[in-house]
Amino acid sequence: EVASEEEALLALKADAKVMGVNNRNLRTFQVDKMRTDHIADLLRREKKQDDIVLLALSGISSPCDVRHYQAVGCHGVLIGEALMREADPESAVRFVAGWSGCPLVKICGIKDTDKAEVVIDAGADFVGVVLAEGSSRTVTPAIASIIAKHTGRLHKDRVKSRQTLHSRIVSCLGILNGSEPSAGMSHVAECLRECGILLRQATKQGPLTVGVFAKQSCDDVLRLTKDSDVDIIQLSGQEDDSTIRACAAVRPTWKALHVEDGDPDTVSKQLQAKIMSAVTAGASGVLLDTRSAQAFGGTGKTFDWNVARHLTANCCPLMLAGGLDCGNVAGAADIQGVLLTDVSSGVETDGIKDEDKVRKFVAAAKGSLTIL
Repeated sequence: EVASEEEALLALKADAKVMGVNNRNLRTFQVDKMRTDHIADLLRREKKQDDIVLLALSGISSPCDVRHYQAVGCHGVLIGEALMREADPESAVRFVAGWSGCPLVKICGIKDTDKAEVVIDAGADFVGVVLAEGSSRTVTPAIASIIAKHTGRLHKDRVKSRQTLHSRIVSCLGILNGSEPSAGMSHVAECLRECGILLRQATKQGPLTVGVFAKQSCDDVLRLTKDSDVDIIQLSGQEDDSTIRACAAVRPTWKALHVEDGDPDTVSKQLQAKIMSAVTAGASGVLLDTRSAQAFGGTGKTFDWNVARHLTANCCPLMLAGGLDCGNVAGAADIQGVLLTDVSSGVETDGIKDEDKVRKFVAAAKGSLTIL
């Protein structure tokens, strides 16, 4: 174990094969995460990087930390305090290690607890309720609240689970504390990856409820969110950054972006700028959906998935909607980096959620694996 370049040089003279760099000052207990970076640089200067198993010790608490140390040349990390503070160490390990699995699934347009139960039994991760006006699937805040309570009953304490998710997402994105994410796409993608892992971790106990809004004022969205008690806000209209920021202050917030027809490379570059703007404002998830002049979602029409491939190729995890059904969702889920698949009309028969279609959709979607 070393804590300085001088100690590292002594270890090299002693022919050490494994070197752990303690990032914590044992006198002040302050953590300097760059200490490991300096030792890694030293090993490269001494041409010993291939001879030493380098470990980062102390101050590691997120997938971002792990990936950083991996990038600078570490072979492993030691995590102690971050796990000791967790009520669920297994989930914490999965989070820090960046573990992923099959894509998450959201079934949207649920109008009563009976259909919510069908969705839950099928294994979906999110139940979507439409609180936007003008849809055949719109429900009142009172009904949405009943659905949210029913959906969240598997959580030991749904409100606490939601608050924990929200606080961790806030910390990940760096919002509400004056340190917004940088404009770089790599940083934005990193934030979305970590938020995706947090979402997966939060749904381990059971599904969460997503409230869908569009073409409503910020005040209306906030009021309806409070009245309906949904766990997550999904903004599916033309909301600006100030609305995203206000919503992200009270709930994890997803932003739906509608995909235009056109050359996939051109369209993806245009969307990239919108993704960066939305995440910088506080969006913890980005949903791609088919553009329609008539509706904000639930059109039953797909867009060119090459657009999604272009974006996820840059390691940016995204959520996918628009024309998904039991027959094509496996293909959508197979796109590397798709975090979640979202469906409404694709699991309906004559405008009503079809239990058989819901089950087949979830099974098909979760038959794939994704790497965030």
